[in-house]
Amino acid sequence: FIWVGYGKTFHYVVAILNNRFHNFFVYQSIEACILGTLCYIGMRIFNFPYAATISILIGFSAMIPVLGAYIGVTIGTILIMTHSVILALLFVAYVVILQQFKGNLIYPYVVGGSTGLPVVWVILAITIGSALGGILGMLVSVPGAATLYQIVKDNVVTREKAKAVASLENSD
Repeated sequence: FIWVGYGKTFHYVVAILNNRFHNFFVYQSIEACILGTLCYIGMRIFNFPYAATISILIGFSAMIPVLGAYIGVTIGTILIMTHSVILALLFVAYVVILQQFKGNLIYPYVVGGSTGLPVVWVILAITIGSALGGILGMLVSVPGAATLYQIVKDNVVTREKAKAVASLENSD
């Protein structure tokens, strides 16, 4: 049977896929819960309307990498505008500050090394994923790209080790 020799490789790829998807979604969920909670606390302190609804929306939309925050803020702003335009502008300012706090303090520690993918590749993966598959493409593109990145990285390390061993054997 042709696939017999590929059992270890298949298991290796599936193990990396499982690890990357698991880490990404667990840490993305933790980060979204933290963001939603902080949003709710701030909205209650500043007496913004629809605090619970908008905070839950922002928490769920934070699951979508990069663009999720904009989706949640846009819908939240429209909801708050039904009460007051000034409150809506204050809400946008509050969320911008909250996003800066999240991006500089929370995200690096919570999601930081969960995928092992450099930032440039994350942005590229999200762009390609959204173009090919919309929101679902955005969700699976980062862990998918992280899987490919890890496989290539492991392959390079294996080849470098083989070269080092070969050069040691030739020098004797």
